[in-house]
Amino acid sequence: MIIRRVSLENIKSYRSADIDFTEGITGIAGLNGAGKSTVLEAIGYALFDSQPFKSQEEFVRNGEKTGSVSVVIVGSDGLEYTVTRKCGASPAYYIENEQGTRLFEGKDDVGHMLCD
Repeated sequence: MIIRRVSLENIKSYRSADIDFTEGITGIAGLNGAGKSTVLEAIGYALFDSQPFKSQEEFVRNGEKTGSVSVVIVGSDGLEYTVTRKCGASPAYYIENEQGTRLFEGKDDVGHMLCD
């Protein structure tokens, strides 16, 4: 699996951000408090069901009710998929293909697809 892009909406210090990754090794640098750890936490949350905080609400930006993380990946079949995980008041977890068709929905189905 190759990560192409991470998109954050109302996640911790990010109101909205699109972070593109190029092929090869990627480093994330910045000042303390700039949001480097948040990017890594977001990837873990979307792809590996990792939640390093007590509740999803703690991951949502202060003053907002919902947030979302979308990670564009290249699967073993060479096709791009978008894994989206929403948190807070309107949780959701799904995978879409390049055409925007939902292929998998829910924690179990998404988790099985990502393992494959």
